[in-house]
Amino acid sequence: MLSKTVGQRLKSLRVSSDLTQTEIAEKLDIAQSTLANYEKDFRFPTIDVLIKLADFFRVPVDYILGTGAFKDWDLLMEKKSEIAKMVSESAMRLSVDMLNGLDEASFSRIVYAFNIKVEKSQDGDSITMTDPISTNHSEDAFPDYMLVTKDDRELLSNYQQLNHENRTLVRACAINLKKEEQSQKNAPVAAGRNATAK
Repeated sequence: MLSKTVGQRLKSLRVSSDLTQTEIAEKLDIAQSTLANYEKDFRFPTIDVLIKLADFFRVPVDYILGTGAFKDWDLLMEKKSEIAKMVSESAMRLSVDMLNGLDEASFSRIVYAFNIKVEKSQDGDSITMTDPISTNHSEDAFPDYMLVTKDDRELLSNYQQLNHENRTLVRACAINLKKEEQSQKNAPVAAGRNATAK
């Protein structure tokens, strides 16, 4: 499977944003025909235009170029569900770590991922950020394990403060409760099968 070209990535970003070439060209102050040529891989964007496109779509330049972490994009996409679960688990840990303080390198990654900006004014500092996850996804784009509530974060925080022995007890209880719920869900189905068999 061949990786997407720069043009294919640009088109995919535009289509997923539900915008026309004309709309994007106007916002970036480039000709619509130029953008069309980028998408067809007839022309390659300049560094300045690449930066504008990356800022506009809120993606790293590396994503558009298919380099760095995005070099093996097709393989990453194949593992998307597994990676999403890992990110979700990491995000839960991160929320606890943030309460306890982060080192500068980790904090810089968060600033980059959320496009955080601080602006000074006479009225005080204002902080803005952008959620890196697009909001125009389908309802089933994220499985249930991706939805982390305040209660989930509090539970994880409490769990991480336990010693190893108590963590083991909590895990065992959680596994047993899950098995009980599953057997309760399956019980009416099994009873229905037995009634049908008679």
